[in-house]
This record gives sequence, structure tokens and C-alpha cells, in this order.
Amino acid sequence: MQVLNIVLYSNKGETREVKFKINSLNVITGKSRTGKSAIISIIDYCMGRSDFEIFDGVNRDVVSWYAVTYQLKGKQIFVAKQPPKNGKASNSEVCLLIGANLKIPCKSELVINSNDDGVLYEIDRELGLDDNVTFRKEKTDGAYRANLKHAKSFIFQEQGEIANKKTLFHRQDEPFLAQSIKDTFPYFLGV
Repeated sequence: MQVLNIVLYSNKGETREVKFKINSLNVITGKSRTGKSAIISIIDYCMGRSDFEIFDGVNRDVVSWYAVTYQLKGKQIFVAKQPPKNGKASNSEVCLLIGANLKIPCKSELVINSNDDGVLYEIDRELGLDDNVTFRKEKTDGAYRANLKHAKSFIFQEQGEIANKKTLFHRQDEPFLAQSIKDTFPYFLGV
């Protein structure tokens, strides 16, 4: 799975697209305070995370929809989400489009037709994550299925995490995530 593009829709209906090269390493550089740090948060938000962690700033004042297109095998999955409304901290409603060669829709074409669980289901299914069971050595929680939410710990690394001497994985210091990393690490290694 790869990110094909990130699209920001302004309140006025304008779009700004950041394109990525498929089957390549994409390195993002630039001056401070230009939005580089928001990229992981936007991808995560449009990958089934309801919590809105996109930094405060000009971006949040003018963006009405955040969108990401994912390339999976011969399929594309486009996910667009509005920022939370009325001072809320989360939003799970999405515009979800799936197809072989999707065009970026206009703002007027964005319609809420699914939610974060639908996004996670579709991506998990395409990645083959829907058919696995992870067991814990401790008998407290029993077995559960490793999914895209677990994989995010291994695919994202923010600047502060790279430089941190005490953590290795994305969001590892958040409650319960360290244990889920331990539980799913063997699965994602193929053990």
C-alpha cells in the first residue's frame, strides 16, 4: 500500500494536491512551519483515525476537507474527511471512493457515505489483514485480530519519535499501545 496523493480542499472549493511517486522513496523537505509535520497526521486521520491531531494553524482555518488516495495492488482507495465540527475533537464520517483509476473529485462531489470503520475494513481486506489471530502470552485479553490500526505503529515515525531515545515506534508512549505493539510485532514480521 502506498500513498498516491494528499489533497486539501479549501473553504472556497480550491484544492491543493501533494503527489507522491509510486514504487519510490518520497522524501519531504522544506523550511520550518510549512506543514511537513502535518502530513503523517493527515494520512493517519484519513486512514481510519477519528481523533483530529492535525496541528493548529492556518491550515485548520482554511481547510474544509482532508483527503488521501491510497494505491493498493490494482486498486485505489480515496478517503476524504472534514475536520470535527462544533469544537469536537473527533470525526468518524468519511467520503470513501474505491476504483481502479480514481480522479480527484471536486469539493461539491464529496459526500459522506461511510465511516472510519468502513475505511479500516476496506484497507484491512485489501491488505489481507482480515484473516489472522494474534495471541497474548498473558491470559488477560485472549486473542484478537491484528489490523491496520496496529500496523500504523510500524509505518509512521514523526520527527520527535525519530530523535527520542526512549521510544522506537509511533505513539508507543500512549496508553495500551506499547502492549499492542508487543502483541502484533511477531505477526507483522511474519513469525
